[in-house]
Amino acid sequence: MTRVQLVDYDAGNMFSIHRALMEVGADVRVVSGAEDWDPDIGHVVLPGVGAFGHGMGVLRAHGLDVALRDHAVRGRPLMGVCLGAQLLFERSEEFGSHEGLGLLPGAVRRIPADAGRVPHVGWAPTELDRPDHPLLGGYDGRPWFYFVHSFMFEPSGPGDLLAHVRIGPSSVAAAAGRDSVVGVQFHPERSGPVGIGLLRRFLAWGGDDA
Repeated sequence: MTRVQLVDYDAGNMFSIHRALMEVGADVRVVSGAEDWDPDIGHVVLPGVGAFGHGMGVLRAHGLDVALRDHAVRGRPLMGVCLGAQLLFERSEEFGSHEGLGLLPGAVRRIPADAGRVPHVGWAPTELDRPDHPLLGGYDGRPWFYFVHSFMFEPSGPGDLLAHVRIGPSSVAAAAGRDSVVGVQFHPERSGPVGIGLLRRFLAWGGDDA
Protein backbone atom coordinates (compact mmCIF):
# COMPACT_ATOMS: atom_id res chain seq x y z
CA MET A 1 0.00 0.00 0.00
CA THR A 2 1.44 3.37 -1.06
CA ARG A 3 1.60 6.03 1.62
CA VAL A 4 0.50 9.52 0.54
CA GLN A 5 0.63 12.85 2.32
CA LEU A 6 -2.39 14.99 1.46
CA VAL A 7 -1.77 18.67 2.20
CA ASP A 8 -4.63 20.44 4.00
CA TYR A 9 -4.22 24.22 3.79
CA ASP A 10 -7.82 25.41 3.97
CA ALA A 11 -8.29 25.37 0.21
CA GLY A 12 -11.25 23.07 -0.41
CA ASN A 13 -11.88 19.72 -2.18
CA MET A 14 -10.14 17.76 0.61
CA PHE A 15 -12.96 15.27 1.16
CA SER A 16 -13.37 14.23 -2.47
CA ILE A 17 -9.68 13.77 -3.20
CA HIS A 18 -9.10 12.01 0.12
CA ARG A 19 -11.87 9.56 -0.71
CA ALA A 20 -10.55 9.03 -4.27
CA LEU A 21 -7.03 8.30 -3.00
CA MET A 22 -8.40 5.76 -0.55
CA GLU A 23 -10.41 4.20 -3.38
CA VAL A 24 -7.19 3.50 -5.30
CA GLY A 25 -5.59 1.93 -2.23
CA ALA A 26 -3.53 4.76 -0.78
CA ASP A 27 -2.68 4.99 2.91
CA VAL A 28 -3.49 8.70 3.31
CA ARG A 29 -1.93 10.96 5.93
CA VAL A 30 -3.45 14.46 6.11
CA VAL A 31 -0.91 17.16 7.01
CA SER A 32 -1.74 20.76 7.85
CA GLY A 33 1.64 22.01 9.08
CA ALA A 34 5.36 21.32 9.15
CA GLU A 35 4.93 19.63 12.53
CA ASP A 36 2.75 16.96 10.88
CA TRP A 37 5.06 16.37 7.92
CA ASP A 38 6.64 12.93 7.56
CA PRO A 39 9.71 13.16 5.30
CA ASP A 40 9.75 9.39 4.90
CA ILE A 41 6.49 9.33 2.95
CA GLY A 42 7.32 9.24 -0.75
CA HIS A 43 4.16 10.63 -2.41
CA VAL A 44 2.51 14.02 -1.81
CA VAL A 45 -0.71 15.49 -3.22
CA LEU A 46 -1.33 19.24 -3.05
CA PRO A 47 -5.05 19.81 -3.83
CA GLY A 48 -6.93 23.09 -3.71
CA VAL A 49 -9.77 25.31 -4.84
CA GLY A 50 -9.64 29.06 -4.27
CA ALA A 51 -7.33 32.06 -4.61
CA PHE A 52 -3.59 31.77 -5.26
CA GLY A 53 -2.50 34.47 -2.81
CA HIS A 54 -4.47 33.03 0.09
CA GLY A 55 -3.26 29.51 -0.63
CA MET A 56 0.41 30.51 -0.69
CA GLY A 57 -0.06 32.56 2.47
CA VAL A 58 -1.37 29.56 4.38
CA LEU A 59 1.39 27.28 3.07
CA ARG A 60 4.06 29.76 4.21
CA ALA A 61 2.43 30.40 7.58
CA HIS A 62 2.56 26.68 8.40
CA GLY A 63 5.97 25.91 6.94
CA LEU A 64 4.51 23.75 4.22
CA ASP A 65 6.20 25.67 1.40
CA VAL A 66 9.59 24.59 2.71
CA ALA A 67 8.45 20.99 3.16
CA LEU A 68 7.05 20.83 -0.38
CA ARG A 69 10.21 22.27 -1.94
CA ASP A 70 12.37 19.83 0.03
CA HIS A 71 10.20 16.92 -1.08
CA ALA A 72 10.59 17.92 -4.74
CA VAL A 73 14.34 18.48 -4.44
CA ARG A 74 14.65 14.93 -3.14
CA GLY A 75 13.10 13.68 -6.39
CA ARG A 76 9.94 12.31 -4.82
CA PRO A 77 6.53 12.35 -6.55
CA LEU A 78 4.48 15.50 -5.98
CA MET A 79 1.17 16.16 -7.72
CA GLY A 80 -0.71 19.45 -7.57
CA VAL A 81 -4.42 19.51 -8.44
CA CYS A 82 -6.28 22.64 -9.67
CA LEU A 83 -5.11 25.48 -7.37
CA GLY A 84 -2.46 23.11 -6.06
CA ALA A 85 -1.10 22.78 -9.61
CA GLN A 86 -1.02 26.56 -10.05
CA LEU A 87 0.90 26.98 -6.79
CA LEU A 88 3.74 24.87 -8.24
CA PHE A 89 4.63 27.72 -10.61
CA GLU A 90 6.81 30.78 -10.06
CA ARG A 91 4.14 33.47 -9.85
CA SER A 92 0.50 34.36 -10.36
CA GLU A 93 -1.39 37.42 -11.59
CA GLU A 94 -4.58 36.49 -9.74
CA PHE A 95 -5.76 39.57 -7.77
CA GLY A 96 -2.30 41.13 -7.76
CA SER A 97 1.17 39.64 -8.09
CA HIS A 98 2.05 36.63 -5.94
CA GLU A 99 5.10 34.41 -5.69
CA GLY A 100 4.51 30.67 -5.95
CA LEU A 101 6.52 27.61 -4.95
CA GLY A 102 8.74 27.94 -8.03
CA LEU A 103 8.93 24.20 -8.66
CA LEU A 104 7.88 24.62 -12.30
CA PRO A 105 8.94 27.57 -14.49
CA GLY A 106 6.05 29.67 -15.69
CA ALA A 107 3.17 31.85 -14.51
CA VAL A 108 -0.54 31.75 -13.74
CA ARG A 109 -2.82 34.11 -15.68
CA ARG A 110 -6.54 34.62 -16.26
CA ILE A 111 -8.10 32.57 -19.04
CA PRO A 112 -8.38 34.89 -22.09
CA ALA A 113 -11.68 36.69 -22.43
CA ASP A 114 -12.09 35.41 -26.00
CA ALA A 115 -12.08 31.83 -24.71
CA GLY A 116 -15.81 32.09 -24.13
CA ARG A 117 -17.47 31.22 -20.86
CA VAL A 118 -15.27 31.88 -17.83
CA PRO A 119 -14.95 30.18 -15.44
CA HIS A 120 -14.33 27.09 -17.50
CA VAL A 121 -16.53 24.45 -15.87
CA GLY A 122 -17.35 20.93 -17.00
CA TRP A 123 -16.02 17.97 -18.92
CA ALA A 124 -13.62 18.51 -21.80
CA PRO A 125 -11.43 16.34 -24.05
CA THR A 126 -7.74 16.73 -23.30
CA GLU A 127 -4.98 16.64 -25.89
CA LEU A 128 -1.85 14.82 -24.72
CA ASP A 129 1.40 16.62 -25.52
CA ARG A 130 3.49 14.05 -23.64
CA PRO A 131 1.69 10.72 -23.97
CA ASP A 132 4.97 9.10 -22.88
CA HIS A 133 4.67 10.59 -19.38
CA PRO A 134 4.10 7.89 -16.72
CA LEU A 135 0.86 9.52 -15.54
CA LEU A 136 -0.62 9.93 -19.04
CA GLY A 137 0.64 6.87 -20.88
CA GLY A 138 -2.43 4.75 -20.22
CA TYR A 139 -4.88 6.70 -22.37
CA ASP A 140 -6.02 6.18 -25.93
CA GLY A 141 -7.08 9.25 -27.87
CA ARG A 142 -8.26 12.28 -25.93
CA PRO A 143 -9.26 11.52 -22.32
CA TRP A 144 -12.11 13.59 -20.89
CA PHE A 145 -11.51 15.28 -17.53
CA TYR A 146 -13.59 17.59 -15.35
CA PHE A 147 -12.44 21.23 -15.04
CA VAL A 148 -13.37 24.16 -12.78
CA HIS A 149 -11.12 27.22 -13.18
CA SER A 150 -10.90 30.88 -14.14
CA PHE A 151 -7.09 31.07 -14.20
CA MET A 152 -4.59 28.93 -16.09
CA PHE A 153 -0.95 28.05 -15.71
CA GLU A 154 1.47 28.66 -18.57
CA PRO A 155 4.58 26.47 -18.32
CA SER A 156 7.62 28.12 -19.88
CA GLY A 157 10.07 25.24 -19.73
CA PRO A 158 10.64 23.21 -22.90
CA GLY A 159 8.85 19.89 -22.66
CA ASP A 160 7.02 20.82 -19.44
CA LEU A 161 3.59 20.98 -21.10
CA LEU A 162 2.07 17.52 -20.71
CA ALA A 163 -1.48 18.15 -21.96
CA HIS A 164 -3.76 20.96 -23.08
CA VAL A 165 -7.45 21.65 -23.54
CA ARG A 166 -9.27 23.84 -26.05
CA ILE A 167 -11.47 26.56 -24.56
CA GLY A 168 -13.08 28.37 -27.46
CA PRO A 169 -10.25 29.51 -29.76
CA SER A 170 -7.66 29.26 -26.99
CA SER A 171 -5.32 26.41 -26.09
CA VAL A 172 -4.95 26.19 -22.31
CA ALA A 173 -2.55 23.98 -20.36
CA ALA A 174 -4.25 21.05 -18.65
CA ALA A 175 -1.18 19.33 -17.20
CA ALA A 176 2.49 20.19 -16.76
CA GLY A 177 5.44 18.53 -15.15
CA ARG A 178 9.18 18.18 -14.76
CA ASP A 179 11.18 15.47 -13.02
CA SER A 180 9.15 14.31 -9.99
CA VAL A 181 6.69 17.24 -10.04
CA VAL A 182 3.40 17.27 -11.95
CA GLY A 183 0.39 19.57 -11.89
CA VAL A 184 -3.07 18.94 -13.35
CA GLN A 185 -5.60 21.73 -13.83
CA PHE A 186 -8.51 19.30 -13.98
CA HIS A 187 -9.92 17.35 -11.04
CA PRO A 188 -9.02 13.65 -11.31
CA GLU A 189 -11.14 12.91 -8.24
CA ARG A 190 -14.21 14.19 -10.13
CA SER A 191 -13.34 12.66 -13.50
CA GLY A 192 -14.71 9.15 -13.05
CA PRO A 193 -12.70 6.10 -14.16
CA VAL A 194 -10.36 8.26 -16.27
CA GLY A 195 -9.33 10.27 -13.21
CA ILE A 196 -9.11 7.20 -11.00
CA GLY A 197 -6.71 5.71 -13.54
CA LEU A 198 -4.46 8.74 -13.28
CA LEU A 199 -4.41 8.50 -9.47
CA ARG A 200 -3.48 4.82 -9.70
CA ARG A 201 -0.57 5.66 -11.98
CA PHE A 202 0.54 8.41 -9.61
CA LEU A 203 0.75 5.91 -6.75
CA ALA A 204 2.83 3.56 -8.94
CA TRP A 205 5.13 6.34 -10.15
CA GLY A 206 8.65 6.54 -8.80
CA GLY A 207 9.05 10.18 -9.81
CA ASP A 208 12.43 9.81 -11.47
CA ASP A 209 11.38 8.38 -14.84
CA ALA A 210 9.58 11.34 -16.44
